[in-house]
Amino acid sequence: MPRPLPALSFRDSLLYREEEACNKTETSTGQQALWLAVCLPKLALEVVAADQPDEISVVVEEIKGRKLVHTASCSAERMGISAGMTLNAASTCCPGLKVYRINEIAREKRLDALAAWALQFSPMVSLHPPCSFLLEAGGSINYFGGLTAIRDTIARELTERWKHVFCQATTPTPTASLMLAQAGRNLVVERGADLRSVLGPLSIEVLSLDDKRKQQLNKTGVRILRDLWRLPSGGLARRFGTDLVTHLDQALGKLPDPLNAYRIPPRFSDTREFSFDIDEQQSLLPVVHELVTGLCDFLQQQDLYTMDYQVHFYHRQDPVTMLHIGLRQPIRQPGYLMMLAETKLSRTKPAAAVVRVMLTAERFYSVAPRTRYLLPGSDLEREDQDISPLLEQLSTRLGAAALKSITTHADHRPEYACRAGAPAGAGPAPPDNRRPLWLLPKPRELLNKDGGIYYRSRIHSLMGPERIVTGWWDNHGIQRDYYVGTDGIAGHVWIYHDLTTRQKWYLHGLFG
Repeated sequence: MPRPLPALSFRDSLLYREEEACNKTETSTGQQALWLAVCLPKLALEVVAADQPDEISVVVEEIKGRKLVHTASCSAERMGISAGMTLNAASTCCPGLKVYRINEIAREKRLDALAAWALQFSPMVSLHPPCSFLLEAGGSINYFGGLTAIRDTIARELTERWKHVFCQATTPTPTASLMLAQAGRNLVVERGADLRSVLGPLSIEVLSLDDKRKQQLNKTGVRILRDLWRLPSGGLARRFGTDLVTHLDQALGKLPDPLNAYRIPPRFSDTREFSFDIDEQQSLLPVVHELVTGLCDFLQQQDLYTMDYQVHFYHRQDPVTMLHIGLRQPIRQPGYLMMLAETKLSRTKPAAAVVRVMLTAERFYSVAPRTRYLLPGSDLEREDQDISPLLEQLSTRLGAAALKSITTHADHRPEYACRAGAPAGAGPAPPDNRRPLWLLPKPRELLNKDGGIYYRSRIHSLMGPERIVTGWWDNHGIQRDYYVGTDGIAGHVWIYHDLTTRQKWYLHGLFG
């Protein structure tokens, strides 16, 4: 008679249910989870040479001063050119080789576009740069009429519409699907029990490991994944890291494999159309106010902030009049955004009568809420006042070029130690190094007579000298001894003794 199973404690039952949930292989619709991975091995080349599919060409990247082949076209590969080869060696194999520089931004944008396109097949899409993406196809099988229909549709679209060379693989785990697709194995594995035999012949190059550990595995005689599974997991983890063992277990479905779901970047657009032409600015303000309120509601719902938005005024025949409202910090207060729009609109008159108004915003930010102090009106709260709203109002009313701020620059020479730039809000106070904030545009030579130095009256030394000898490398070198002095009429002054002449003294700055 079989013995009954021991009762699980409350803690053991929780652990059992948690493990069962982590290893769950069914979707919310009851279908088995099947992950479809798409690898685009020629993506770096296809985004820069889309119109030349049969061209003998390569994409080159520069690593430590060496130009290496990143991706080679199929025609170039038939000529013996492969990734990792130097550009000189590739040019020797094919003298007429077409060379492109890698464009990582274009590649990233194309991968984002493909992920957005893949959302029509599954709500769960995950990007795996630089050239792969995943989608969960198990929950969409009934809707599309089978897994084969999904795979055929994706293959047709990638070939005819996107013009990409690709490989797709489908398994019950995302890691296994990526491994097979990146290895060029166009397979479908529906049973998790078959993963070990299918993945076994794959090279260790499909593992997410750095080159150093891959070389270490090669030195120990490990060439394929089957060699790894023959080794004890404990020793493997101690020698090559626990992440390797975790990666292998995730491929077999023994451990959960969390993924970052792709979401289309938010974009706000709202329009108001009129049944008659409006040519008065005051009549447009209520419409703009309504659109700005809608933008703020959107930001509040998404817990986002924005730093700029555009208001477009459409006319019957004239070009569109656009107002660009930029901010110096992320914000979402409707009153403040509306105030900036009103100020901008008062300075910009639409070219003609308006028939439609549209507000758009595309750049959004997640900002931590500002800390509020327990006691309102405290000294800490007053010290933390931000002048950015004042700067934005002045910039909107006077123009961005009308505002300047003084910023410090890493140079010991006083005339080069500060520069004028765009205002960026309240910054740190300059260090207290006994230097004035007010420097003369050009040092003024002082009168030296009867053993005294005179500006408006005789100057008496209070502090110094501060010797500055620098700038010899750019032909603007200085050799000076600076002193803080006092003038009976002008107050505290900053003077220096020119060491190159030994006779002349100059006034360089005034203290407030």
